[in-house]
Amino acid sequence: MTTAEHPWDDDHEHDHLPVVRLTRRRAISLLGGIGVAVLAGCGGKDDTLAAGTTAPAAPSSTGASTASTAAVTSTGAAAATTTTASRATTTTGAALPWLTPPSETGGPFPADGSNQNGAGAVANVLDKPAVFRTDMTTDLDGSNRQSGIPLNLRIKIGHKADKTPFAGAAVYVWHCDVGGHYSAYSGGMNGGDYAARSYLRAVGVADADGNVSFTSILPGRYQGRAAHIHFAVFNDRSLATRLLTSQFAFDDAEADALYASNPAYAGSLRNPTYNSRDNVFSDGVSNQLLDVNGTSAVDAAINILV
Repeated sequence: MTTAEHPWDDDHEHDHLPVVRLTRRRAISLLGGIGVAVLAGCGGKDDTLAAGTTAPAAPSSTGASTASTAAVTSTGAAAATTTTASRATTTTGAALPWLTPPSETGGPFPADGSNQNGAGAVANVLDKPAVFRTDMTTDLDGSNRQSGIPLNLRIKIGHKADKTPFAGAAVYVWHCDVGGHYSAYSGGMNGGDYAARSYLRAVGVADADGNVSFTSILPGRYQGRAAHIHFAVFNDRSLATRLLTSQFAFDDAEADALYASNPAYAGSLRNPTYNSRDNVFSDGVSNQLLDVNGTSAVDAAINILV
């Protein structure tokens, strides 16, 4: 569903609450397990629900998760943390089903040259050669590394016509930090001035098998939005032809369990916007839901057709 990124903007509020859809993938989500590792996290923004907004009910007890947390070393490295969560998944991308994500909004913080950064300049990281990278946890110059639950994001891209690997396709991925802030932008909507930053943004080029991967952190969950990752697919590394702009979603119970395992995500737990109440995902996430697994780090995988 393509709509505004932030529901507190009165011009884009929904006038009714959507009906929760229980898809096959959501039903399967009541079965398996995942694990996480915790890095020494930076403090999250203390977000609260907008006035007049009622927090949605938490996921049912059948999707509830429990976590046991290991101590974090003084260097910021984390011992393995075991989390029992909601759904069986596979860590082999080829074994996952092909999905066809719908077109979604790029939101107000795409940094793709399409808008201003709130500080009088155009926000654009796509014109920087350094944006082509695997590790997106730092600014493009390698500084300002972001802390949080480590995330290995694996995407397999195929041609919609015949499901063959889309070798050479370029994927631009961006998301917020643990506190819900986006790099490259300034202003009250973003919770501060991050215009000079470029963390948690990267472009990867699919290999001969259509695979591209990124090293990141679990994004926070901010006011009015469920946990999500933005992405755009281009025909090739020239980034001249955009084929799709969309968003990846997380299972609600899995996200809650992961956020509860690391105090850096306290703000995310205080903003319990779930997919069924999200202004982008309320029409269903069956074609954009990440399969999550892991022990020493979170592995999130998805196979998409474009």
